[in-house]
Amino acid sequence: MEEEMTKPRIIETDQGIQGEFNVEVYDSMMRNLRDRGWMETDLILKAGMRQGLALEVGPGPGYLGLEWLKKTEGTHLWTLDKVKTTGHRKIG
Repeated sequence: MEEEMTKPRIIETDQGIQGEFNVEVYDSMMRNLRDRGWMETDLILKAGMRQGLALEVGPGPGYLGLEWLKKTEGTHLWTLDKVKTTGHRKIG
């Protein structure tokens, strides 16, 4: 039986959040900001972004975009990460 081989990932950048430890620390920090109500979501709403589709680019689950999605109606959010792309839609 032939064994499937996956090519190793070619590192394209050394910018941004790198390494498991740094990712965990960043995730914890963003979660704490969200849980304390310190996200900048209200500034986004005051700037007039209250409808349509938003694209959040960066590492992590997209806490800022998800908070925006909770506070708006009929909106859609796409998150783009170097690992995966996901779509979110507020229902109801």
